[in-house]
Amino acid sequence: MVHTHNVKTTLDGTLTYTYEPEQAAATKEPIENEWTFKGYERENGEVGIRNEIWIINTVGCINKTAELVAKLGNAESYQNIDGVYNFPHPFGCSQLGDDLKSTQALLASLVHHPNAAGVLVLGLGCENNYIDLFKEALGPYNEKRIKFLAVQEAGDELEEALGLLSEIAEVVKGDKRKEVPLSN
Repeated sequence: MVHTHNVKTTLDGTLTYTYEPEQAAATKEPIENEWTFKGYERENGEVGIRNEIWIINTVGCINKTAELVAKLGNAESYQNIDGVYNFPHPFGCSQLGDDLKSTQALLASLVHHPNAAGVLVLGLGCENNYIDLFKEALGPYNEKRIKFLAVQEAGDELEEALGLLSEIAEVVKGDKRKEVPLSN
C-alpha cells in the first residue's frame, strides 16, 4: 500500500534551487545592415505585421456575443483593416486572487498586442473581472484605439458595439506600414 510514510523522493537533501543562466540577455540594439520588413509601428515602439481590430471579452459568458460582433464587424469592410477577430475563453467569472490576476494579465497582453491596431473590450457587468477592475490591470492605454462596452448596460449591445468598432476603425484606417528593422 502506498502511503506518505513509505514514499520517498530522490530529491532528499536538495532543499534550495537557484537559477543562474550563462547566456546574456538579448538586446534590441540596431544591427548594421540589418534586414527590414514593412510593419505597423505602435505608440509603445512595438511593431505589428497586421492591422486588425480585436474584440477581447472580460468573461467567457459573452463569447458568443463577441463572436457575433466580430462577424458583423467583418461584414462592414473597414478601410485598411486586416479583419476583426474575437478571442473566446472560459474565464473571468467567479475568479479570485491570483487566478483572476493571471486571467487579467493574459487578456491585457492581448489588448496591448502590436497586431491589434484597436480593441473593443466587452464586459458583461456581473463578473469578477468587471471592466473598471480590468482597466486597472490593463494600465495606460490609448482611449481612441481601445474602447469598452458593458453589455448588460447597453440598450442594444450589437448596435453599440458596432458603433464603437466604427470609431476604432476610423482611427486605425490611417495606420501606414513602414520599413522597420527585423529585430523589432
